[in-house]
Amino acid sequence: MQRTVDTFFKYAMLSHRWGAEDDEPTYHHIKDAQSIYDLKTPPEIFKLQQFCKTARENQHRWAWSDTCCIDKADNTELQASIMSMFLWYRLSSITIVYLSDVTDEESFRRSGWFTRGWTLPELIAPETVWFYKKDWTPYIDIDQNHKNNSHVATVISEIASIDRHSPRPFCEIKKRMGWLASRTTTKIEDMAYCMMGILGVHMPVMYGEKEYAFVRLQKEILYLTEDLSLFDWVGEPSKEHSYLASHPHCFAQTEAERTDKPDKPLRSLTFTGVAADLTAGLIVGLPATFGKNIRKHLNGPPHWQFHC
Repeated sequence: MQRTVDTFFKYAMLSHRWGAEDDEPTYHHIKDAQSIYDLKTPPEIFKLQQFCKTARENQHRWAWSDTCCIDKADNTELQASIMSMFLWYRLSSITIVYLSDVTDEESFRRSGWFTRGWTLPELIAPETVWFYKKDWTPYIDIDQNHKNNSHVATVISEIASIDRHSPRPFCEIKKRMGWLASRTTTKIEDMAYCMMGILGVHMPVMYGEKEYAFVRLQKEILYLTEDLSLFDWVGEPSKEHSYLASHPHCFAQTEAERTDKPDKPLRSLTFTGVAADLTAGLIVGLPATFGKNIRKHLNGPPHWQFHC
């Protein structure tokens, strides 16, 4: 019985780069439509139609796209959807990745899909991923999970700076932050929100808070873990707390990914009798009370120096 139910309700998810906002079909475009295949507008409706057609041809009755399956005019629904997004992709039967700028391997390596913030969890979360090229043909044979294909996985690892052999749920915080370092989002707050599922964090979504969203993300991480790699970064500190990073690029794994200007001062933490210059990484053997003391200081004003 469970297998029958699971088979009936299995669903496909779409991952893609958005076109212009007015070009994408929204909830209000499709909510009263008898069939999406009858719609002629907006311009990106063909992408949605092809996605649904591809899902149906592969025995899926249900399909989900972020452009039209969320009523973005409903703030409560939008917030709940953003907080649930990682789980929805994780539970999908298949995630279909449409690469509108890919025709071959060379263009695959250069695809803009690998530069966007929200496509990171859409790559990490699903168990099974199929990549489709500009003409909606599979990048490789769909009889296999593209994430498990040795060649594709190696290329993705090189593009996205993700070690294909590392156990992702147990990766240190710094490494996971580094995956986002060279990516961008349209709204600056999404640089924090897109990482919530990857880091196991749940926090309110508040567009308008700008850079403070990334500070809040780091605070939430601190309350959940003793992983001190959260403080192993190089670059400009946040304006609120000098021991928290201002941007994911501070966690970049290579100098090429780091977008800070060379003349910006590198931040360091000063402990009792020990200076930890983070250009060389965190010192080893910090006291066990380190994380607790930082949590205490988070409740007070920002500090350029503090003692454990």
